[in-house]
Amino acid sequence: MVQMNLPIIKDGKKSILKCDLDTSMAVEERWEENFPVLAENKSYDSYIMGISEIKTTKDILMGLRLIYCAIDFSDSSDKLTWKEFIKIFNFSDTDYIRKLSQVLSDAFSQLFPESKKKD
Repeated sequence: MVQMNLPIIKDGKKSILKCDLDTSMAVEERWEENFPVLAENKSYDSYIMGISEIKTTKDILMGLRLIYCAIDFSDSSDKLTWKEFIKIFNFSDTDYIRKLSQVLSDAFSQLFPESKKKD
């Protein structure tokens, strides 16, 4: 398990969602269940391996999809659906977006160190 402090905005206030990221095959299963159209094209790890930088809101959204599937909600009463999860992020604050991008990049580097070894 990899631990992550995900910056969120809940009830208009900045906060941190502390979560454990699962590194088992259960992540791929959650990827297929939650995002079947994307999963038809590529596996979970293929998407992560394809990430070189997180710069745009589209990159962030894909990053959040990937992180959502990796979060281990099994020991938590705070299980969020994808729609609930995505609502705790705010794209109107530039500094917040920069921080979120960095946190996502760091998490992917820990989950898949090979994803940052681009030639």
